[in-house]
Amino acid sequence: MGLASEAALSGIDHLFLVGGGNSAGQAAMHFASFWGRVSMIICGDGLKETLSECLVDRILASPQIEVLTRKEVTALEGDQTIQGIPSRRTRQASGRGSR
Repeated sequence: MGLASEAALSGIDHLFLVGGGNSAGQAAMHFASFWGRVSMIICGDGLKETLSECLVDRILASPQIEVLTRKEVTALEGDQTIQGIPSRRTRQASGRGSR
């Protein structure tokens, strides 16, 4: 059974993806149909510099996907499962376009 098919059985309703490249964007779109909510954590100011315009438009149009900009993951908390993802705001704007 693949990860996507296990999503419905897992009881998890929120998925976090770290990164803003094409693979992360495509994964966000794919998993948005299985999880109730998908959050993309990116260190830049937005997705326009790292994704195709078409993919950015699809992500921004999806009510299940949120993009958390200028964030840096500092740890993963939990024992058997992840219970928390602490992050900090990146210090400076990266010069990339906004969402």
